[in-house]
Amino acid sequence: MRSWLVLACLVALLCASYALTWMGAGREGGEAGPRRGHAACFLRVEGPEGVEALVNGSPTRLPAVVWGACGARVGIEAPARVDLGDRVVVLEDRAVNATLANCTVVLRWRLLCRVRVDRGLAPCVEVNGSCSAPEALVPCGAALVFEAPETLPYNSTHALRLVGWEVSGTLVRSLKLTLRVRGGEAVRPVYEPAKRG
Repeated sequence: MRSWLVLACLVALLCASYALTWMGAGREGGEAGPRRGHAACFLRVEGPEGVEALVNGSPTRLPAVVWGACGARVGIEAPARVDLGDRVVVLEDRAVNATLANCTVVLRWRLLCRVRVDRGLAPCVEVNGSCSAPEALVPCGAALVFEAPETLPYNSTHALRLVGWEVSGTLVRSLKLTLRVRGGEAVRPVYEPAKRG
């Protein structure tokens, strides 16, 4: 308990020291920064964790805290899209102007998950009622329904029958697959030969 109190005091002293240094940084003659005696304020910039945005032109990882003179303008520029492998962050707020006033700016964003569909032998794999592209980006957590033809021609004595779906290497025995997307799923219909009859 005592170590947490000591750590909290050190952080408070560091913040106060930084604020006082900043308040005294300005000089007569128009140098950027607040003048002596001006109060220091912060602006917290929140967005998808780890995404890099430009804050006043400097690359900054989110979330971030910016200190400066109260009332100073802060320009925030975020990329439209950040590819994280199986997931993609799409930022809806790309350019924001804010004011240092001890407040928080939250950039609006959406997290999309990548789903790969291998139709295998099927002429089409329907996802939520439409033929799917080989790869799609959908909102993470969305429920997708996969369907494929139940039988396919094979030869004069046998047909191929749908027995299930391979989902990222695991066989799910079902003619229709409902999947809650988490990112990186690979889906393929699985067929086996069966006697016509």
